[in-house]
Amino acid sequence: MNPKTIILLLWITNVIPICCQVGSTNLDWDNLEYTSTKKLEIFAKGCNLYQIERLLKNDTIFEINYGQITLTPIQLAIDAFIKANNNNELWKCDQCINSVAYIMKDKRYNYKLQPLRTQTDLIYAIKREKDVVKNNEIIQRFEFLLYTMLTILDTKVDFDINYSIGTYVDPLNGNPGTAFEASSAFGTASFCLLTKKYPILLEEIDKRSGDNKFTPLMFAARFNNLYTAERLLFYGADYLKKFTGYQVNGIPIIGISRRAGQTTMTKLLTDYKDGKVHVTGCK
Repeated sequence: MNPKTIILLLWITNVIPICCQVGSTNLDWDNLEYTSTKKLEIFAKGCNLYQIERLLKNDTIFEINYGQITLTPIQLAIDAFIKANNNNELWKCDQCINSVAYIMKDKRYNYKLQPLRTQTDLIYAIKREKDVVKNNEIIQRFEFLLYTMLTILDTKVDFDINYSIGTYVDPLNGNPGTAFEASSAFGTASFCLLTKKYPILLEEIDKRSGDNKFTPLMFAARFNNLYTAERLLFYGADYLKKFTGYQVNGIPIIGISRRAGQTTMTKLLTDYKDGKVHVTGCK
């Protein structure tokens, strides 16, 4: 047989089936049906603002608060914002903030509804502050994201800055139940933003749901947040507040930080108790 004929037969035998398989695979992708809920997840993850706007305008009845995954569309967009912000991708930051705002402004948005009921979108954003690069401009953009979220939430008739996710709260493992508790545990800029925007938080600075739960100062002590601990002390947080969540010796707040192995925090609290250290509030 002619060598050219043999090569042609081999090509027909091996290459054409592969091409058919590739075509079939592409056809399968083309035939996939995405629900509106799934589309919103994908669009939010990419901060695809124009697709989000069109989807919410064209489909006004689907569930927008959560879908098939553990993160909400808002939380997916927040993740994308954190990455873009840390990389100084300004255009992407704008897209992500506007995507968050557009979803939250929808009348279907409910700030209480979450897949795992361990954190609201606001709490999630505050907890992500620990992942923000410590640079003034980057922190300011993060503050603007939080401010945008809070401004929209304030327009919701049922919004309560003290809303707690209640029975799902597990402070010992890092699940604060309110935005203020989250900022006390993990925040810096978010703490001052909240206290300035909602002065009632300072009037109820030791508020909690029971003496076996953490106060904001206890959250700061447990998670070694020296910044918020100093400011909570400045605003009058009670470091002698009773705590029955587990056994502590002596002063409760110091016992919590000592039990958590936070030596720097323990020294700060002890020195403050003894009048050896000066603390300041938010500027």
